[in-house]
Amino acid sequence: MAINLGGIYLNILEIPITFILLSVIHADISLKGSGIILGKAKSFHYYHIFILLFLCSILISVISAIDETLILKSFIKWIEIYAVSVCAFLFIRNINRFSLVYWLLIFSTFLSILITLYKIISGDLSIFAYRIFPGYDSLFCYALVLPWAFTKKKLPKVIMIIALLSAILSLSRGVWIGLLVVTISYLKFSNKKIPIKFILLILVILIINVLVFGQLNELLTYRMSELFSISHISNVERVVMLKYALLGFSSSPVWGIGALNFSNYIISEGHTRGIVADDIAVLEPHNFFIQTLSEEGILGFVFIFLFLLNLYIIIFKSQFVNNSKWGKYYSYIIGLKLMYIAIAIDLMFGFIANQFRFNLALFLGLILSLTKADLFKSKKT
Repeated sequence: MAINLGGIYLNILEIPITFILLSVIHADISLKGSGIILGKAKSFHYYHIFILLFLCSILISVISAIDETLILKSFIKWIEIYAVSVCAFLFIRNINRFSLVYWLLIFSTFLSILITLYKIISGDLSIFAYRIFPGYDSLFCYALVLPWAFTKKKLPKVIMIIALLSAILSLSRGVWIGLLVVTISYLKFSNKKIPIKFILLILVILIINVLVFGQLNELLTYRMSELFSISHISNVERVVMLKYALLGFSSSPVWGIGALNFSNYIISEGHTRGIVADDIAVLEPHNFFIQTLSEEGILGFVFIFLFLLNLYIIIFKSQFVNNSKWGKYYSYIIGLKLMYIAIAIDLMFGFIANQFRFNLALFLGLILSLTKADLFKSKKT
């Protein structure tokens, strides 16, 4: 569900949604002014300071870069995330608009599942093909909709079931871990016991998966052997790439080897032993934090860590998210907490790329809007 514009992949919804956000923001400011009243300005300012410093670290990493054009590409991608998140923040003036952006984010993550299902139904894909279901999009969708799945509304239940099925069928170890952690976290945040219906639902979904994979035992056996074998070539390659990323960091610890220059670095240094991928030029260390440490050095790592820490404080520790303030809307806060956890797991096993950037930007805009003091004052504007 991504489109290619000059070598940069964008979420198919990104351009039209951003245009609509900008149009509404312009109308709002023209008719009513900015309408921004911050509850606590410190977290709001930290958000901008840390992401701007991280953008600076990307530019500074050009010092050791092999391919300088990739620095600009990385910079543009993060500007894209920053700009869309600010647009979402400016658009959200009340709880109704907050809800609209939240469900838009659910739709964006769910859309990739729908596209996959359409391709299966139309015959373009086989349900027994290897890892055709979108893993992390399914996990994000599951995390966001889970707090609403046990209400009287039927649509969240349907979305949650489909997202859960898709996540399991994705055969992604990171996604499986994410499902477990997100589900346990939901029970903790909501202070609820596990509903009997939920247990039965999980059992039914597991049975469906067994029946599906029973038609292709070879695929399931291969995937399970890959997951739990330390000598499997895929696992060895992952460990080797992490090792090479740390070698890159040691060669240029302050500003790194250059944003998006990891594959160029291992090729130029001849670090190809243990790598079996056909196209080395697209390889990444499969860990956002290690990759940042390698490509942007200590500078980039510290700034992005502080950026993520500030987000954590806003969503988990601040007065913006107390239950008494949000009342019946508190499920939104639980959903954002679960999404934060899901993203953290994704970053431990991957990198920010393609359509994930748009979903991340909307998520950041939602979190940033929590710093507004007047989110509940007017529900009609």
